[in-house]
Amino acid sequence: MRHLSILSLLCACTGENVLEKQQNIAPTITIQSHSDGAEILEGYLESFRAQVSDDDNNFDELEIAWFVGEEEACTWEVASSAGESFCDIVFVPADSAVVAEVRDAQGAGGRDEISITVTETEAPVIEILSPMQTDNYYANQLIEFSALISDREEEVSALMIAWSSSIDGELPLSTAADTSGEISDYTYLSEGQHAIALRVEDSSQKVTTESVVITVGGDNSEPLCEITEPQSGSAYVIGQNISFSGTAIDNDINNSLLRVTWESNQDGPFDSTAANSTGALIFVYNGLSAGNHTITLRVEDEVGGLCTDTALLAIGTPPILTLTTPNSGDVVTLGDAVSFTATVSDQEDIPSDVIVAWVSDIDGEFSTQPSDSNGNISFTSSSFTTGVHNLTITATDSAGLTATTSLTLRINTPPTTPTISISPATANSNDTLTATASGSTDADGDAITYHYEWYLDGVLTSNTTPSVPSSDTSPEEVWTVRVTANDGYIDGAFVEESSTIINLAPVLTPVSISPNIGVTTGVTLSCLTIATDPDDGILIPTYEWTVGTAILGAGNTYTVSSVNTNVGDSIVCTATAVDFNGETTSGAASVTIDNTDPVLSNTIITPNTNVYIDTILTCSATVTDPDETVSISYTWMISGSPVGWVNTLDLSTTSTIYGDLVTCEATVI
Repeated sequence: MRHLSILSLLCACTGENVLEKQQNIAPTITIQSHSDGAEILEGYLESFRAQVSDDDNNFDELEIAWFVGEEEACTWEVASSAGESFCDIVFVPADSAVVAEVRDAQGAGGRDEISITVTETEAPVIEILSPMQTDNYYANQLIEFSALISDREEEVSALMIAWSSSIDGELPLSTAADTSGEISDYTYLSEGQHAIALRVEDSSQKVTTESVVITVGGDNSEPLCEITEPQSGSAYVIGQNISFSGTAIDNDINNSLLRVTWESNQDGPFDSTAANSTGALIFVYNGLSAGNHTITLRVEDEVGGLCTDTALLAIGTPPILTLTTPNSGDVVTLGDAVSFTATVSDQEDIPSDVIVAWVSDIDGEFSTQPSDSNGNISFTSSSFTTGVHNLTITATDSAGLTATTSLTLRINTPPTTPTISISPATANSNDTLTATASGSTDADGDAITYHYEWYLDGVLTSNTTPSVPSSDTSPEEVWTVRVTANDGYIDGAFVEESSTIINLAPVLTPVSISPNIGVTTGVTLSCLTIATDPDDGILIPTYEWTVGTAILGAGNTYTVSSVNTNVGDSIVCTATAVDFNGETTSGAASVTIDNTDPVLSNTIITPNTNVYIDTILTCSATVTDPDETVSISYTWMISGSPVGWVNTLDLSTTSTIYGDLVTCEATVI
């Protein structure tokens, strides 16, 4: 267990008649080698340093101890002459804090603590490269010991490395590693089955061991070999296929594991085909140069045991034939002329004496045209039938030596022209244009695909699919699709179809007038509609107010006036929207002008006091009517009986007596 030391503090007490002592100042300590939260590797020695200070004690009066958690890591020791303390600590993953404590001679103390993060370390990594369990080894042959080693936390030079054998014990091998971490050395092993172990230990005592089991046989025996074909002294035409065969046999390993090399003293190595399990060697080669060759068969076992055998060959010089056109795999449309060019030369004959035959496996021989004096051959042919032709060109000189080359040529029938249609037949900018191609056929039975190209107002676009999205189109544009059928080899004739994007007219919501009842002179009318266009979005409509054929005004409001309207007239508001392409849509609403009742006011009789039977009375009133001009009629009554119908009344002309009630009634007419 780790324990924290508990520091006690001394207290100086005073009383009467006692001199007061100066209070001791506690020392301080600061960990300076590491910061709070430091990352530490598990298992590795980590050196810590702290600095102490004390205002009333010398450094040699201060003691320091170090703790990891609660466990003492370094016991109490006096500070150095520079006031420093050092502690070497090896951490485990569970550790999380380091504490440094200081105390002075009076028992006062101080501490500093930092948190740490301990990162778990990894053991060394080993990859044994050699020896391998699947390889063969012999007691009289050096064996390579090599491996790749690494350690995540330290250089490979700091690792402790050892090879050992279960039979021969620790092996005397160099363990110096190169910059890539590879170690390599050689030694002999005794005969028997060995468990080979490689042990690597790092500075944190983490160990990795890798092992491999190998079998070491007795002394190695040399392989046996023989060339059986061609016979020594044989002659061949340069470029001619020559069959080589032989044997390669070993008593220690499978014959197929022997390293086999055939080489010429002029051309060097030319084959390394391994023997089969019975030791048989066989291959065909035509690349030997002209001249006399000593062919050597070299057979080597896995540890360098060697066998050789030789044969003499003479190689002649046939014509040299070079095909220029066409290229193998070319595709030609049926009936088109195919251009053939080649060159021919021969060391013994002039080029024009070399016979050149051009043969198709479908149509047979189609040309024997000789070369000119410079060896150039050039002609055309358009007589090939449909199909894939394997063409063979053979040049034969006067000695019967030949040179041959070949190629494939496809004579292809192009597909027929397809038919296409664009839907919808009448498209607007909200429609996706979709082209449908069909009807193309291929005489050769090849599968047909269609290639689409879209043109906007005659200009090629990047659209190559059967459809053009509505987001790409606008009114009045002309979209043309060009469709070409392809049979996998060649395009047929293309066909085109066009579609003009129509412009959609604006759309108006129903036109409304507010108010639409009780409309009289002086009322302000408001006209409203919402105009949208499928192509252009929201539009701003215009408004016109009319009565009959007369235009009253523009704008979405109008105040009814008796100047140019009459009661009973129908006022019409016409709303019009025009889109960006000039397409127009209109809508209208109407209201009828109602009659305004006349207003009669201020009816009075003058005089209205001191009235006598001979007084002349006058009745007056005010009338207004915004629609028309009106007049007033008057009725005089005395005690309820009519006595006059004009606006004046001479009471002396009536049978009025004192106390009668005279009234005047005004009426609009």
